[in-house]
Amino acid sequence: MVDPTSANSSSYSDPFYDKLDAIFSWLGRNWLIVVALILAVIMGSVIVGYRLRANPDAVSATALYQARQAGDDGEALRLLSENEEHTPEARARAALDLAQARQVDEHFEAAERFARQAVSLAEASGIRNLRAASEVTLASILEQAGQLRDARRLYQAIAERYRGELPAFVIAAEAAQALLAATIAEDSEDSDEARSLRLEALRILRDFADLNSGIDAPVPVLQASIWRYFDLRRNFPDLAHQLDRELGLIDEDEAGQEALIETDAEAASISVETEDENLGSDGE
Repeated sequence: MVDPTSANSSSYSDPFYDKLDAIFSWLGRNWLIVVALILAVIMGSVIVGYRLRANPDAVSATALYQARQAGDDGEALRLLSENEEHTPEARARAALDLAQARQVDEHFEAAERFARQAVSLAEASGIRNLRAASEVTLASILEQAGQLRDARRLYQAIAERYRGELPAFVIAAEAAQALLAATIAEDSEDSDEARSLRLEALRILRDFADLNSGIDAPVPVLQASIWRYFDLRRNFPDLAHQLDRELGLIDEDEAGQEALIETDAEAASISVETEDENLGSDGE
């Protein structure tokens, strides 16, 4: 005889439902473990959320992301840049975004204001590449707004400040400084200043024109730099000779011969002028 306790209550057995039955049976026997696991997950989520809220960097990064996604013509970014509860880095990045957006729209006054704010905040953050990016943006805004002399001085300061540290920013700043120096010289009414600016441009652009210098710059920057370098050499040969002497491309003997030729030419010119004056006096 078959033992009724050893037989299934149903003549049909489904493997899927059998597994469910086994799972629920296990849960029924170990419900305390299940509850403890659920509570651990909840507590972990609460702790992570609290730490994120208590971490200024995380809070500021989240606020910056949300401000960038706001689509309110930069109002959220402006509020973030002015909110002292957030980190200087997040505020600087918000101000930098605003400066670049206003520059594209050619609202240069607002762009300059936000760029200067970004520079100040980036300096407070201690992040060097963020400060360099803010300063380059400010210089480009000044240049686009027609403040060429201020832009040139700032590019020069950037190149000096980050030399040996941030080569990409140094290369961009040096090229811009040299090209602006040559442009300013064209409009300068001071011949000494113009000469100094052109020589400054030649000294910087010489490395850009040297294919062996290893300068890694964008193609448009290289093209503009090379063209300006040879244009200056062609139109101002005296400056080109001075640069070549500084670089040791012309030795002292050649330089002395050039000076002697120039002196002889000047003496001959004076002699001719004197003879002309004497002839004029005799004629009278």
